[in-house]
Amino acid sequence: MLSVRTFWRNLSRRQFHLGAVDGLPETLSYAALLDQVFGRLTRHRLVTLSDERIALDCSHCDHAREAPGNDVCETHVGILEGQFERRFGHPFTTGRSITGEICQLRLSAKVPPP
Repeated sequence: MLSVRTFWRNLSRRQFHLGAVDGLPETLSYAALLDQVFGRLTRHRLVTLSDERIALDCSHCDHAREAPGNDVCETHVGILEGQFERRFGHPFTTGRSITGEICQLRLSAKVPPP
């Protein structure tokens, strides 16, 4: 049986396409796009965006504070992993830490890019 995260990662990688918005810096563009996709769930701030590492801070999310790793969190992380895998061409693993109101997601390439 697939985990919630794996299901959403696979679906996101195959079905969704979040591209950068022309005319905006890539990190700002992706953050704005993710905010539109996830609505009021959370606010995104991309700290680092590269083919090996992605650092993303999410704020204003009640789900992360209440029970990190719940189905809402796992859906969110799965969609992000799928989108970044599609964008960079290789899978990522995600680490998470919560500091106050900020959920820090750190995605690392599972296989170093060529």
